[in-house]
Order: sequence, then structure tokens, then C-alpha cells
Amino acid sequence: MRIVMLSRLLPVLMLLAGALPAVAIAASDALIDPAVLDSPAFLAGHPDLRFRREGFAAYDRGRHRSAVEAFRKAARYADKPSQGMLAEMYANGDGVPADPALAWAWMALAAERGPAWAEARREAYLARVPASELARADALFAEMLGEYGDEVARPRLATHLRRAARGNTGSRVGGSAPRRVQLVSGDGVREVRDVDFDDPRYWEPERYFALQDAEWARFRGGD
Repeated sequence: MRIVMLSRLLPVLMLLAGALPAVAIAASDALIDPAVLDSPAFLAGHPDLRFRREGFAAYDRGRHRSAVEAFRKAARYADKPSQGMLAEMYANGDGVPADPALAWAWMALAAERGPAWAEARREAYLARVPASELARADALFAEMLGEYGDEVARPRLATHLRRAARGNTGSRVGGSAPRRVQLVSGDGVREVRDVDFDDPRYWEPERYFALQDAEWARFRGGD
């Protein structure tokens, strides 16, 4: 049985590489303003999103090795969608050698803080691990926790966010006026509106972590 999950689930709110039919997230419900996501300075300060974006772009072009490298980089910054993509790729042999034990370890990381659908997906991956590989799967997960688990990955991201906030926005975080920007849609329609690049939800670690959690909860597994 082929497991289908995040390769069909690039969320509309991220506008990174294309539409995903198994997720229903309207652009108007975006947790991060699309105009903010298009800012190189914002992406430079958010390696979780930057590397995930690179991963999906590479995946869409069939460059699976590059996609794996990018998703691994994003995973180091507590990016659960990237961890889930790695799980799927190893489960299905999607551009990489199929490895059920490694797939489960990645999915266990992706489900580290829920939600329920991710925990159910983790159990589905576990059912595919041969009995002879269960010990290896546990060992892989234990090893990977030290590099990709929230206990180390979120402090790593927090350090990056604080440094970027100081360098890019300084004291403006939480106190600046929105900036006027011109947006151009795919059909060439131009729109000028206010964009708050310095919203503290994007830069204060605990508030950004809550944003991460809300985004991950909006994903759901494919059929």
C-alpha cells in the first residue's frame, strides 16, 4: 500500500510550490501574509520556511536529492511539514531508496507535538516496519531526536529568530507601522496595501512557535 501524504499537501498559505488538493486552506485564512513570505529578508530570518520552500521547489522539478537536503535543513529548525515529507519519501522510495524504518523515524519526529492525524500517520508507518527492523527504527529515532527533535530544534530556531529580528528590524519589532508594498498576482493584477513585516508573531520565538503549531494542525493526511 502506498502512503500518500505531504507531497500532495503544500499548503496554500505558504504559496511555495503549488496547490495541494488534500488541504483546504484559503489564502484569506493565511497565518502568514503572502506578501511577507515573498520577502527575502523574512525568509532569511526563517530558515524553517526558506528551506522548506527550497525543498518543495526541488521536489516539483524532480530533483529529489536536492529536495531531501533542503527538507533536512528545514527539519533542523523544527519544521514538521519537512519532517513529514522526508517520512513519505523514504516510505514510498520516492527518489530515495525505500526505508520503512527511517520513514517511521521521520514520521515520529513529525508527530512529536501532534496533531492527532499526524500521530495516526505515525502508527500507519510503524505497521510497515518489518519486525526485524523495529530495533533499528527505535535507534534511528533516538539518534535523530538529538538533531531534529523539538528540544534542540526549537531553541536553534529561537536563536536564529532573535538574531534576525535584531539585524533586520531592530527595535521596530512590535512597534513599527505597516509598510506599503505593491503586489502583482499571477494574472498581472497589481495591488498596493499595507504589510506588517514586523508583526511580533513572526519574530518572537514563543509566538512564532504557536504559529508553527497552528499551521501544522491545518495539514491532514491524504487518503
